[in-house]
Amino acid sequence: MTPRIAVSGARPEQSVAAAFDYTDISSEDAECLRDAAAQIRSWRKQTIRVMIGTGVNLLAAKEMLGHGRFTAWLQAEFGWADRTARNYMAAAEAFRDKTEIISDLPATVVYQLASPSVPSAARDAVVSRLREDRHVPLTAIRDIVADAKEHDRVARAEAKKTAEQKAKEARSKARREARDARGAAALRDWRAEAEARDVARSKAATLIVRRLTAEDLAELQSLMDGPGLYLYLSDFDQARPDIGAAPTATATAKQDVAAAEAAFEEQFWPAYPRKDDKGRARKAFLAVVKAKKATAAELVNGAMRYAVERQDEDPKYTKQPATWLNAEAWLNERPQTAPRALISPAASRSESAMAGILSYGMNQEVPHDDGPVIEG
Repeated sequence: MTPRIAVSGARPEQSVAAAFDYTDISSEDAECLRDAAAQIRSWRKQTIRVMIGTGVNLLAAKEMLGHGRFTAWLQAEFGWADRTARNYMAAAEAFRDKTEIISDLPATVVYQLASPSVPSAARDAVVSRLREDRHVPLTAIRDIVADAKEHDRVARAEAKKTAEQKAKEARSKARREARDARGAAALRDWRAEAEARDVARSKAATLIVRRLTAEDLAELQSLMDGPGLYLYLSDFDQARPDIGAAPTATATAKQDVAAAEAAFEEQFWPAYPRKDDKGRARKAFLAVVKAKKATAAELVNGAMRYAVERQDEDPKYTKQPATWLNAEAWLNERPQTAPRALISPAASRSESAMAGILSYGMNQEVPHDDGPVIEG
């Protein structure tokens, strides 16, 4: 026989819909359990009311007796320590006009919320939540209190800062924002340049494919398959019959130097993240290009990648441009070259030639560059 649960009084008309599943319990037992739950909730509400009422009476007694005699009165009448009375009085001061709202909370939670260490903003937030939902999870209440305490801690720390500290933090924030803006601008510029290069290569390949015969395209593809072959604008100038004699070696060298200087001024220097000793940097840049250790385009792309890498980092640890060039630091990046275009058996000779041209590039471009590698 199932033991019966002693319940006094009738079950309230308004009860909270239980999340417990009573489907596997007999209807008689389920009814008895629901009545027990309603009675327990009623007693819990009464506990909170009695607790708040006790605190109100203790506050009045302390006002009449004063602190010294109040402690003796507590000991004589109830055998209480002063701390016990403080818990009741704190709860009454915090919630005496909100007794009904908090009546569904456990007494321990009410005591904790009334503690002087809990910001009043946390109590107000809990009461506001309880007005919307009578059954706020205890985890949510703990989160509200934790957030309020953290907010108070930050506010107190901020209030203690001197004007000089605040100004220093403002300057640091401004520098970070400026670095972020420069990095974002460099990335936008690189993407725009990469898109422009792709469009130019596509147009150049289309012009070549449309104007050459199948035999010419096949021969061009064979030449492009040679190791390290690039086409430069000067190559086209020399190949034109109406240009006249090919320029001398001295003239070509001067053109190369002029092109390298232009690349330094217009691309490398604006992209590099630190602007120190421009003269030394220019000299190192031209020396690298002249020695054929790297092309101007490779150095420019390396500088862009380095600029992205140094975002949010302390600028004093950013390498000077001349140091970066002399150390061949552009090689620190993992090579990102595209594989050589393969000729598909089904592809036409024209398509194969165009794929080769797009892979190897024109106008002093590197074979392929995926752009700066962005961490995070």
